Amino acid sequence: MKCTLGVLMLMAAFGLPAVGAHADKIEDGILASSRIEDANAIKLLTEAIEESGQDRPRLARAYFNRGEANAAARHTDDAIADFTMALTLQKDSNEKALILVSRAEAYARKRMYAEAIADYSHSLALEPRQIGVLTARGAAYQRNGDKAAAIKDFNAELQARPKYYKALVGRATILGTAMPPDPETLGHTRLRNE
Repeated sequence: MKCTLGVLMLMAAFGLPAVGAHADKIEDGILASSRIEDANAIKLLTEAIEESGQDRPRLARAYFNRGEANAAARHTDDAIADFTMALTLQKDSNEKALILVSRAEAYARKRMYAEAIADYSHSLALEPRQIGVLTARGAAYQRNGDKAAAIKDFNAELQARPKYYKALVGRATILGTAMPPDPETLGHTRLRNE
């Protein structure tokens, strides 16, 4: 699933000024991606990669963002390859944690749950306070048939964030309990005692 906010957060996280034509193409590619113009984003980011030379931080940024655009366009194998390249170029552990989550999501889309679990686990080892990663890993465990590990991750997420809806739903699904109410409708539904 494409997350424009995630792309914009990564733009800020990398915090690199635009320098030269390839940097402008990176910025243009990220902007195209944020507007859900995946084909244009992929084209611009490919050009930036081809022109960027040995500038590792910008090259990592371009590969990551092209991976995001490829994932959004359902080019999952290309996305995994781009995320893998970004990981080899990126030195910052916080940035690596974000890239690992994106690659894990791509693996999960391909039903490669063992690989997704490994990437989620590596990401959590680098940055354990990430919101939602335990729940995503729990879902991968669940789909891989390891319900005990899934429950453990859902419970760990709920320990830190007791009202995290996706973790509540994931746990309820495994336990066969009633689904929690949708937080979107909680304010619109009232029960009356008559």
